[in-house]
Amino acid sequence: MGARPKSHPQYESTVGNLSEYNLSQIETQTLEKGLGFVTTNKHDRFKFREELTEFMRKIHLKQYFEDKEDSTEPDSGLHNKSNFCPPIHSRTAEARVFENRVLQELAILEKDTEKEKIFQNLSRKEKTTLKGLLVNDSIIIRKADKGGAVVILNRKDYIDECMRQLEDGQSYQRLDENPTQKLETMIHLKVTKAEERRWITKKEAEFLRADKPRTPQFYILPKIHKSLTRPPRRPIVSGCDSVLEPLSRFADHFMQPMVREMSSFIKDTTQIIKEVEGRPFNQVEEILICLDVVSLYTNIPQRASLEVLEERLLMENNNTETPASFILWCAEVALTENYFHFNGCYYKQIQGTAMGATLAPSIANLYMEAFEKRVIYGDNNPFRNNIQVWKRYINDVLLIWKGDESEAISFFKWLNEQNQHLKFTENYSREEVNFLDVTIKVDTNKVFV
Repeated sequence: MGARPKSHPQYESTVGNLSEYNLSQIETQTLEKGLGFVTTNKHDRFKFREELTEFMRKIHLKQYFEDKEDSTEPDSGLHNKSNFCPPIHSRTAEARVFENRVLQELAILEKDTEKEKIFQNLSRKEKTTLKGLLVNDSIIIRKADKGGAVVILNRKDYIDECMRQLEDGQSYQRLDENPTQKLETMIHLKVTKAEERRWITKKEAEFLRADKPRTPQFYILPKIHKSLTRPPRRPIVSGCDSVLEPLSRFADHFMQPMVREMSSFIKDTTQIIKEVEGRPFNQVEEILICLDVVSLYTNIPQRASLEVLEERLLMENNNTETPASFILWCAEVALTENYFHFNGCYYKQIQGTAMGATLAPSIANLYMEAFEKRVIYGDNNPFRNNIQVWKRYINDVLLIWKGDESEAISFFKWLNEQNQHLKFTENYSREEVNFLDVTIKVDTNKVFV
């Protein structure tokens, strides 16, 4: 019926070579093991004992706090990891006996291990091949954006594409210096004032002051599920342990309940199955439609997103000692000061939010909800009665449409005229569509997943 199905190429191999370098059979064979493959390591006695010590600490903690009064508040996770270990005199005899028995068994195991030959899950040739690939400066190895495939790229092409995105003048701005120290100082002053005013606890203040922060790094992932020859590239900013990540996590903690309350919200595949499995479907009158918001994270306007968040915080932030203004400040700094390093230079994102930031899904969801309230559920939507189901997982929408194909096409055109930052692509059929990682089908006038 003229539908536009999404491309779902079938791979003959889990390795996609988009470079000019010719992979040998052994190189392909080695890479097909995947980037998550873990090679056999020599038994590390120190590491093993370190992990045993941590395991026993958790047992002692469980017993130590067993008779203590439980907190009625769930752990928010907005604190640094505790290293507290109960004093020796408080540990039970059973736990001490168990620990000693494990240590005895460990000593026996270590003796036996010394005699045994360690099985290697990589051959000597594969190890040599892997080392050769790692030092090959003409290529770069990345995982695919979706599907788990390994992709080989020309290093020059990879860097050129990164620079093309970074120097477009719209999404990113080059910085003259590393802004980490200035941000640390600003955050420290603000957090200290918030703690003094008792807006946040001492533990939360310590959490927000990042200790020895790591500089965020920029990279791109090839979307080979879109094209096998010239795949678009998804920009990612790895901000783990950065100076801004605690602010991002803190703000996201307050946004998460708002996201879960959205009428269109889909948490995962399991929820979409519950929503539509077995639903009556008229194949004459109804159409299955999947919509995809193009590059949602990098296209949403920062200022408008913060205005949406501010409105929601003022409406719902009544049950916390932390004022909406401080939560908004955390989100604003994490969003608008988002910086990273690439190829010897520092950049700041000035449009959208970075995929990789903790608050990115929540801020995108809130912006989309505001759009849905105004456009999809608004009184000025001429197609409102055609929309039977509208469910969304961040930028992916499942729509059940009542009407003919020409009306649906008119709706697509109208939808793409409502917001300059949001553009939708569509895929529709009366028989089946692919949504997230499942196929939704119609059989005997019912929907099945």
